[in-house]
Amino acid sequence: MTLSLVTTWIFARSLLNAAILGYHYGIAEALAYAVRYKSFLTGLAIVDAIRFRHRFGSIQGFLATRFGGLGTGCYNAVVAVRLLSEVFANLSLVEIVFSAVGKVANMTALLLVALVALLVQVGSGRGFAWAAIAGSSPDPTSPGRVLPVVGALQVVTYPMHDPVMMDRGLIVDRATTRRSFVHAAWLSVLVIAAFGLIGVQIGPAAADGEAFMEALARLVDPMTIFLFNVILVISAVSTLDSTLSSASKLATADMALAAPRLANGRVAMTGFMVGGLALTYPGNEDLFGAVAVSGTASMFLAPVVVFSVLRGIAVPQCRSAAVPQCRSAAVKLPDCLLDSDSGSGDLFP
Repeated sequence: MTLSLVTTWIFARSLLNAAILGYHYGIAEALAYAVRYKSFLTGLAIVDAIRFRHRFGSIQGFLATRFGGLGTGCYNAVVAVRLLSEVFANLSLVEIVFSAVGKVANMTALLLVALVALLVQVGSGRGFAWAAIAGSSPDPTSPGRVLPVVGALQVVTYPMHDPVMMDRGLIVDRATTRRSFVHAAWLSVLVIAAFGLIGVQIGPAAADGEAFMEALARLVDPMTIFLFNVILVISAVSTLDSTLSSASKLATADMALAAPRLANGRVAMTGFMVGGLALTYPGNEDLFGAVAVSGTASMFLAPVVVFSVLRGIAVPQCRSAAVPQCRSAAVKLPDCLLDSDSGSGDLFP
């Protein structure tokens, strides 16, 4: 479960973004980006509250009883934008890196390649200049300094709008879910920080106006750049796989746009893939902007997360029998899916 969380939530564009931020802004911004992966801890708090305090088997079921069909529909729209942006971002990354796509590997490959990239010091035989790295973010007015603030705001709400994480928090027992999310948090922070250090290390040696990928290709040996590119593409393909699976579930099981059958799931996957491909045609390769819309929209979930999910403050319940979500989505978890020691307790009793 831990490796499933890590391999599906360490997106390829996140690895590249971490390296680019370190390249342009230094260690402070690279680490700030890595800290965002503490979202696993807030994600754990959210799924734990929904499953074991409120006793629902889905986010949509919980929202339907609190905010009705309109609230659930708005949430589904944000999730759909999120999934579409992930398809677009990962396809764009493959276009940026290279066109040949390898086969999906596992978490071991991800960690080993990240470690190899660090140990070879991104090529050239130069040693890590730790003093230079520590002083790589001297400018307090740097645009990158806003990242810790943005990250702190998004950590609260980002997990709830990401079905790739939320779906995995709803399938196993409470103890396994807790351990998996906690371990996924520190593992992800380490991996993202490692790729950020790559950018920090090569930044001082880059020419004026030189892009990160151009500097990387110039400064490292061919084998290292090959490994770096392969791991990005492996991560992109893995993320696309989990994203399309969540898109299928959203369209059929959550939004009830079609019966939850294999053929309908494949149609939903195809639709999201075509949508992501269509967004790449204008030549937009801005990986930061690719997910900015859904990430910003997720911040509107803050009152829902803080007051309704975590604090359990009641709101007027859904009363419209004409809304499908009010009739079928509000299905609570049966007792057989709850641990004997969990009941309706909080995450930290």
